[in-house]
Amino acid sequence: MGSSRLPRQSAQLLRELPPQHAKRMARQTPLPFAGELAGIAKAWANAPRLAEVLDAQHNNFSVLRLLMALAVLISHTMFLASGSFMAEPLVGSTGYSLGQYGVQGFFILSGILVTQSLVKRGDLVDYGRARAFRIFPALLVCVALTVLTIGPALSIFGAASYFKSFGVIAYVGKTLTLSTGSAGLPGLFVGNPASGVINQSLWTLKYEVACYLLLGGLAALIWRAPYQRTATMIALAGWAALMLLARPTLTHAGNFLETLTYFALFFGTGVAAFLLRDTLRIVWYPLVPLVLFFVTSFGTELAEISAALFFGYAILWLATLSFFWLRTYCNSNDYSYGTYIYGYPVTQAILTLWPGINIVSLLLMTLGCTLALAFLSWELVERPALAWVHRRRTKSSAPLRLSLDTQVIRRATIAT
Repeated sequence: MGSSRLPRQSAQLLRELPPQHAKRMARQTPLPFAGELAGIAKAWANAPRLAEVLDAQHNNFSVLRLLMALAVLISHTMFLASGSFMAEPLVGSTGYSLGQYGVQGFFILSGILVTQSLVKRGDLVDYGRARAFRIFPALLVCVALTVLTIGPALSIFGAASYFKSFGVIAYVGKTLTLSTGSAGLPGLFVGNPASGVINQSLWTLKYEVACYLLLGGLAALIWRAPYQRTATMIALAGWAALMLLARPTLTHAGNFLETLTYFALFFGTGVAAFLLRDTLRIVWYPLVPLVLFFVTSFGTELAEISAALFFGYAILWLATLSFFWLRTYCNSNDYSYGTYIYGYPVTQAILTLWPGINIVSLLLMTLGCTLALAFLSWELVERPALAWVHRRRTKSSAPLRLSLDTQVIRRATIAT
């Protein structure tokens, strides 16, 4: 199928026909790979659009969030067990760890779901309330448990000296204001391979909040524009141009703006996917050139852009697959955030209590304990907080902004 080769008899016939007939028959000869191209075009035309799978019951976004959180947990466990970032195999070959790729995926998914939430609500105050209550109640409880239970129990200074130290107050202030994820607690985890590290996962939260604020600010401007669709496309084109010019990369020594640009690449990829939801079709074969671009870009200035494109489209494709009961369960029970914020202190506590533990046992214990805490966080903190926000939701929404399909968005999961 798709071959341009003619049988010998047909070729002989063409030579014997008058020139005008020969040209007519030659034009009817199929082009190379014509059949394959036609099949690809048909598959693309029949593929679902992103708008058709935005309903939580039709996608695996919640499952993928949990899988990415687990990827981060595994990666961080390997780092904490060795004290070396290079301990993870992916770092040497790609420049990024499994955890960092997981965070990239997190930001892409966040861009899709947060934009969906913003458009559904149509109100910046309601949007800001939802975002704040998605992050801070669980974070507050995590900080409290770390400071009030793990700290005094495992600090080498003992509980009395521990609580007298100003470092406890400093940790609470720095962590809850999202100024840093590197704050330490007095005498805690100092004998571990990654000495004194408490909960470095939290360092990305300030960039996530910054992306929320940028998105809200752009929405405020676009909603006041006379031609909203044009303004949206201009903003989207401006973001794409900035990313191509800046070619952001993650350098931990970089300043806030440089690092924000890096995260804005992945968050913006999710935002762009949502805005193009009515035209963006989801089928497997674009992943072939995208993965080739991704692999060949390792170590180049295009590594992050290729990762955003590949992971972005891969997430959309994976979201359409069948995960059976796991999809339904994760739509009602979102353990991803709890897994993300508890993984570090749990691993460090285990390493303090069992210094010689092997990596497999460490991974299994970390996984079990962290998922248990994530379960409690969801049931006792996150779900009630989100339910409260849902009850307070502003009644006056603008369902037509940004060409919203209200029937698709209305059934989105409460976790957004």
